[in-house]
Amino acid sequence: MNNNKTPHRSPEYDEKVRKTIPFYKCFHLQTIDLVKTIKPDVKKWLDTGCGTGFLIERALPVFKDCIFVLVDSSVEMLTIAKKRLGEYKNIEYMDPVSTENMESAGQKEFDIITAIMVHHYLNKKDRIRATGNCYKLLKDNGIYITFENIRPENDEIIDSQLDRWMNFQLSEGRSNEEVAEHRKRFGVKYFPIKVNEHLKLLNSAGFRIVEIFWLSYLQAGFFCIK
Repeated sequence: MNNNKTPHRSPEYDEKVRKTIPFYKCFHLQTIDLVKTIKPDVKKWLDTGCGTGFLIERALPVFKDCIFVLVDSSVEMLTIAKKRLGEYKNIEYMDPVSTENMESAGQKEFDIITAIMVHHYLNKKDRIRATGNCYKLLKDNGIYITFENIRPENDEIIDSQLDRWMNFQLSEGRSNEEVAEHRKRFGVKYFPIKVNEHLKLLNSAGFRIVEIFWLSYLQAGFFCIK
């Protein structure tokens, strides 16, 4: 049985996800580059849905004066992250919780909040709550960065876009059975929304600047400034 919301067991996640999501490593590199460009003096960074700590491991050498706070709803993912990043002293961990259930209490703690391939597992109500919590937890002028699976703007091309995505997975060595099972998850195990719906949600949360800065296959990246 899996121990998180993804289709991959936590110990296998890093290996499996790179064979599943096109340009997955680029999501993290682009995120770090964006922060380095817009807010290089970041002091406190929350990574929600941190998974195995992949993003923060790469951010640590770049932002040496930053305190990183990691949280995930999966105990197993947090355990792996702690093992991976155990030598670093500037890392804190929250108790396991999903973004929509985080207690914000109107606090403004963070310069950066990241949510990489996390919130597409949420239904509409919980997605709104999760986005609102991220907004509340950011300091003024703080930056929220999120990547998600998306839904095409035109439903007529869902199948062709899924075909492209499945062909990528096959090219990475995944079996026909694995690819077929993954295709069935669309709209059932995760709930992608369209780019224009993302922009509307982020604007309605209160962000004064909302931008899309990555789009490939059926994935998109957005950044927002409070």
